[in-house]
Amino acid sequence: MKASIFWISACFSAFGFLPFFALHSSTVVLVFIALLVLAMTSYITKIKIPFILRFGSLVSCTVLVWSEYGGIRSVEAAAGLFALLSILKLWEVSKSRDYFLYFLIFQLMMISQYLLLESLLLLFYMIMSSSFMCAVFMQLQKDQTASMTYLNRGKRLVLLRLMVTSIGLATVLFFAFPRSTFTLFRNSNITQNHPWTDYSEELRPGSITNLIQTDNIIFRARFDATAPAMPDMYWHGSTLAVSDGFNWSRKNNLVFSSYLPKDNPGFYRFEADMEDSGKGALFLLSPSTNFKLLSLGHVAWRGLGDARIIPLTKKKTRWTSSSVAMQGFFDNAKSLDEARQIPSDIKDFIKERYPQFEGLSAAQIISNTSKMFSAEFGYSLNPGAYSGTPLDQLQEFLINRKVGVCEHFASAQALILRAFGFPSVINVGFHGGEYNDIGDYWIIRGRDAHAWVNYYDESKGWQRSDPTYSLVPSLIDNGATDFNQKWLEQNLSNNNWMSNYKIPFLNSFIKIIDTTYYNLNLAFINFDAERQQEIWNFLGLEEWKRSRLRWLTLFIAGVSLSLFWLANQRFTRSPWQKVNSLYRKYLKKLHKIDLRVDQTMPPLQLKTELIRHNLDESYMTFLDHYIDVKYGTNLKNPTKQQLTSLKTVYRRIRNTKGRP
Repeated sequence: MKASIFWISACFSAFGFLPFFALHSSTVVLVFIALLVLAMTSYITKIKIPFILRFGSLVSCTVLVWSEYGGIRSVEAAAGLFALLSILKLWEVSKSRDYFLYFLIFQLMMISQYLLLESLLLLFYMIMSSSFMCAVFMQLQKDQTASMTYLNRGKRLVLLRLMVTSIGLATVLFFAFPRSTFTLFRNSNITQNHPWTDYSEELRPGSITNLIQTDNIIFRARFDATAPAMPDMYWHGSTLAVSDGFNWSRKNNLVFSSYLPKDNPGFYRFEADMEDSGKGALFLLSPSTNFKLLSLGHVAWRGLGDARIIPLTKKKTRWTSSSVAMQGFFDNAKSLDEARQIPSDIKDFIKERYPQFEGLSAAQIISNTSKMFSAEFGYSLNPGAYSGTPLDQLQEFLINRKVGVCEHFASAQALILRAFGFPSVINVGFHGGEYNDIGDYWIIRGRDAHAWVNYYDESKGWQRSDPTYSLVPSLIDNGATDFNQKWLEQNLSNNNWMSNYKIPFLNSFIKIIDTTYYNLNLAFINFDAERQQEIWNFLGLEEWKRSRLRWLTLFIAGVSLSLFWLANQRFTRSPWQKVNSLYRKYLKKLHKIDLRVDQTMPPLQLKTELIRHNLDESYMTFLDHYIDVKYGTNLKNPTKQQLTSLKTVYRRIRNTKGRP
C-alpha cells in the first residue's frame, strides 16, 4: 500500500505543476523535473538520500526561487517554492506522518497555482485531488493493506458525506466571510501582455488582418440595461497619433484633454471581464465616463482617451464604465497641431494625387474618400503583405492594389485628412461582438478587431469616421460573425473556420456552456468585496458594519456545523447503534432506581435479576423486546417496526419509579 501511495503522490506533484509550466521560469521547471526523477530513482533503488544532500537541496531551492522571482513575497514564488518542497518531501517519506506533511505542501502548491491561473478546471482538479487525498488519509490512519480505501463502499459513502459537507460549508464561508481588497501578494513586476498588445500599441499592415481571422475570446461585457446598437458599438482600446506615412504608433506625451474620462452622467453602462490576465489596454465605449477598476491594479490614462492596466496580481482584469455623447469636446491648439503632423513626402504625394480635395472641409473630405473607397476599392480578409518604405506601401495601396481591411482604409483616410491640414488620429479596438441571448452578455473575439478614424471638426470637436462602412456596410450593421462567415464561404471554399455557426443546435449548446462558464467565473473567480456587498444589499444588510458581518459569518458557520452534526447523527448512525443506545439508557434507568447492574451482564441473566427485585412489568417488557430484536432474528439490521416498538416501550418506563 505504501508503494502505491508514493506513486500516487508523485503523480499528484507532476500533474499539479507541469501542465502550468508556462507560469514559471524555465529554471524552476527543470529543477522540479530533476528532483522528481531523483525521488523516483531513490525509491526504486531503495537508496536513501543523505540528510546533508536533502538539507543542501532545501537551501538551494529557496535561494533559486528568491533569485528567479525577485523574492518570495509573490504568488508565483509561493507556487514555485511549494512545488519544489513537495518533491523534496518525497525524498524522505517513510511513515504516515511524512505523507500527511507531503499532502499539506501539495495542497498549498495547488492553492498558489489557483491564485496564479484562476481557472475553474484547476478548481475542479483541486476538489478531486482533495477527495482522493482524504481517501489516502483514511487508508494511512487505519494502516490497512488488504484493499484501497476508495474501493471500499462503506468508506466511499463516508468520504462522500465528508466532501459534500466540506464543500457546502466552504461555499457558505466563501460568500459570507467579509472580503477585502488588501493582499500581501501584490506584484508590480508582471510582464505578461494581453494578446491584443501587438496591434494596440502600434498599427502596421497585417496587425489586425491576422487577428480578425482568429476566434479567440478577448473579453466579455454585460450591460446594465440596454446596449448600443451594433453600428455604434465601438470598443476603444488605443489612440494612435504618430504616423510615418502608413504605420501608426502612440506618443506618450501627447494629451488630448477632450479624450480624458469624464464624470458626467453616462449611458450604456457595462461591466467587462478580460478572458486572460496581464497588462495592456482596456476597452471602453469612448468617450468614457464613470470608469471604475474592479480588480487590483493601476490604470494609466495616456491622454488619448485610452486606459492601460498594470495589474498588481494575476487576477483577470474587471472594470465598469459608461459612455457620454461625443459632440462638443474641444482641444487646445498645441495638441491639435500634433495631430496634423505628416511626413513631407507623404503629404506631397497625397496633395498631388488628390488635388480635388484642396479647399474642402474635413467632413467633405470624409465624404469624398468614402465614396472613392466604395467605388474603386475592395475589402478582403487576406489583402496580402506590403513591403518597402511607408511611401511605397501607401502608393501600392492607393494606386495599384486597392484592396485591404479596416486598418488600410482608416490609415489612408487619416493621412489624407492630415495632408490637407485637418487633425486626425487612428483608434484601434473592437467593433460589436457576439450577443449571447441565453446569458444576456456580449462576447468580443479576435474577429471583432477593428480600426477607425477620429478627426477634428472646428465647430463640433472630435468626430468618428469609419471608412470601412462605405465598403462593407453589413460588417458594421451586423457584426463580424455574420460577415466573416459569408466572406469565407464565398472566397475560401475549403476553409471550415466558424463552421459551428451553421448548426443552430450546436450554437445554442455552445452559448449554454459559455454562459455557465462566465457566470461561474463571476460567482467564484471574480468574487470580491463589491459583489459581496451586492449580496448584503439584496439581503437588506447594506447598513451593517463589517464587524457585525464577521459575527454573522461566524453564526452562519456555527449553524451550518450544527446542522451537519444533527444530520450526521440522524442519517449516519446504523440501526444497531440506535438499539444499543436505547439499551444503555435502559441500564442508566436501572441505576437511578438503585439497581446496580453490571453492563457486561448478559440480558437473560439481567432478566432473572429483574424478576428477583420485582420491578415494574414495563421493565420486563422492554428487556423482552430487546432480546427479541438483538438475538431473536437473523436479520442483518433491525426493521423499522422493531425499532419503533422498542422506543415505544422505553418511553413507558422513563417516568416509572421501577418498583411496584
